[in-house]
Amino acid sequence: MPTMDRRIKGCRNVHCRYNKERKHLPLDYNYCPICGEKVGLVCRECFAEIEDLGKTHFRCDACEAKKAKRAEEQREKLVKAGKKLAAPATDAAVGVIQQVAVKQVKKVAPAAGQAMKKVVPVAGKAVKKAIVRH
Repeated sequence: MPTMDRRIKGCRNVHCRYNKERKHLPLDYNYCPICGEKVGLVCRECFAEIEDLGKTHFRCDACEAKKAKRAEEQREKLVKAGKKLAAPATDAAVGVIQQVAVKQVKKVAPAAGQAMKKVVPVAGKAVKKAIVRH
């Protein structure tokens, strides 16, 4: 499927009403309908002039950097929130696993049940560390 052309054109004349209002012009316009100045490709966010690098290039480098920084900050927030939620969930899961495992082992071999009581918490801590670290 062909990509949609997301670029926009804008008037370059800083005194023009279309430039002040940051009015987007269609791509087939070559001159501003208000002042007659030649129009050019502009950034969708800050209206700075950009070079023609293809249909998918519609932001200036500064706006691309800001967008990448916001995305990275959002990703970090989600990781922090996930770690906060993962810790109690792993504690609960380890507790349930411990109860079920000890009961099942006690049924089979009562002596092994005592060993399981010591082994399961250590294994649970290792699992919790592995999950929270990711």
